[in-house]
Amino acid sequence: IIWASMHLKHHRFTDKAGDPHSPHLLGGPWKLFWKHERVYAEAAKDPELVAHYGRGLPKSQLDFLLERGLIGLVLGWTLFIVVFWLIAGSWVGGVIGVVTYGVQFLAYLKSGAVVNAFGHWYGYRTFNDKDNEATNLWWAGLFIAGEGYHENHHHLLSSPKMSYLRKEFDLSWLVLEVLMAVRLARQLCPTINEKEAAKKAA
Repeated sequence: IIWASMHLKHHRFTDKAGDPHSPHLLGGPWKLFWKHERVYAEAAKDPELVAHYGRGLPKSQLDFLLERGLIGLVLGWTLFIVVFWLIAGSWVGGVIGVVTYGVQFLAYLKSGAVVNAFGHWYGYRTFNDKDNEATNLWWAGLFIAGEGYHENHHHLLSSPKMSYLRKEFDLSWLVLEVLMAVRLARQLCPTINEKEAAKKAA
């Protein structure tokens, strides 16, 4: 809920006073990239953040654990160690579990930092919306499953598809299309392409 609240506040005040993680307000993209996790931790201390922007968001029974960073970290690490230990059948599996969890944990944290820091500074713009400085980074889109097409996301928040141009590869949308094809998911909102096509046709 804290992450969702931060995300909603970011969209409410994108790159303006009040934005919790704009590189334009926090000393540039590299500074935000390195202190990204600290920025989230500090914002999470604000009781008004969740009270206002998290209002109405459903809470799962696991949130009481997940919202306590250290407990969630230890539980996740333990789960990885046990699973890999069972797969490998020795202490080697435990070591692989520790390393794998550490790598994916850092990758997860820093992929968010890439989007929030560099996705508002470098890259290309397709829509040039005046209310934000979001950009698209093809390499981040490729490696972070479409998340790097950040301007597209800001242009149409509800789109289940991050890519817009043909050159933009969006792995997340590909997975969603497969899930929809086998009826394990359904599309609730129009994609950015569908919305733009409807706008041009009107």
